[in-house]
Amino acid sequence: MDVAIRPALHNVVDFLASSPSPSEILAFKAQKEDSDRFEQLVAAQKNGANLSIDEQSELKDFFFIHHIMIVAKARAKKLLANG
Repeated sequence: MDVAIRPALHNVVDFLASSPSPSEILAFKAQKEDSDRFEQLVAAQKNGANLSIDEQSELKDFFFIHHIMIVAKARAKKLLANG
């Protein structure tokens, strides 16, 4: 079953589902389109724009993705350090 999710979250889920090595997790970078969209939403919010409910939800998804990848990278770093 393919659940409808935002592209940025879909990209990270696909990456994590591919069973990346700790080194690959540490090297992970968001796709340019995802980074650009995140920057666009943050800039709009900082400039006082009223984000739509959907845009607010999308921005929350980006923060969630960021948090997940911080945790994943911290664990990958620990795995590599412990050999």
